[in-house]
Amino acid sequence: MSAIMIVDDDPHIRELVRVFLQKEGSEINSSLALTLLSSQ
Repeated sequence: MSAIMIVDDDPHIRELVRVFLQKEGSEINSSLALTLLSSQ
């Protein structure tokens, strides 16, 4: 399975994309994105 990282400065857009992708069957792990963003 491929990984998808959702990156946007607007939390509402990130949530909208996350919900859409989950409804389409994708597995979302937002902690990876938070870890990557926090380290920069």
